[in-house]
Amino acid sequence: MLRFHNIATYVAYLSHLSPSGLFLVIVASGHVIPIPESITLILLGYLAAVGKGKIIILLFVASLSTLLADLVMYAISLSGSKLALYFEKKINIDWIEKYRTKEEKRLFFLVLASHFVPGWRFANPIIAGVTRMPWRKFILYTFVSSLIYAPFFILSGFFFHKDILPLISTVESIRHLLFYLLIIMTLILIGMFLEKNKKGYNNHHAEK
Repeated sequence: MLRFHNIATYVAYLSHLSPSGLFLVIVASGHVIPIPESITLILLGYLAAVGKGKIIILLFVASLSTLLADLVMYAISLSGSKLALYFEKKINIDWIEKYRTKEEKRLFFLVLASHFVPGWRFANPIIAGVTRMPWRKFILYTFVSSLIYAPFFILSGFFFHKDILPLISTVESIRHLLFYLLIIMTLILIGMFLEKNKKGYNNHHAEK
């Protein structure tokens, strides 16, 4: 959980940044900066609500930064470089299989959902690159997802700026809940996969 006594300092820091500086901060959030990207976006909405930023500019910068960050990670993963292999080893194998087995009409919703789940947000472009998702399809899906994801959090901070701390607390709680649900789902899928292989192995030996 975020320490709320650091929020004021972070907000003050964000309020003095240029659009290019905000772009870099959003990209670094959750990685170099130990504050989740979603919280940074909410705080940008808060700044716009209190007159310390223009909402249109913030929406544009945020959407662009999330889109370009995903495109860069996708390109790296698609290249098959050592860095791509390093990232691939960090990704849960079941997540990769989801992208390979999903029907095309459901793949978009998988990419969209990944933007809102902790851990999966970073993994999404890497998995897309590893599974060789066509670049035109990835750009389209990610473009639409970015136009939903970034404005959702910025507008949440904008419209609920008077209750910013409860809002952040709620978002953090939901993020953790989604993360734990993802772990549980992954364990269930692994169990089903092992059980299926076990039955296949037993049937194979029974036929002999």
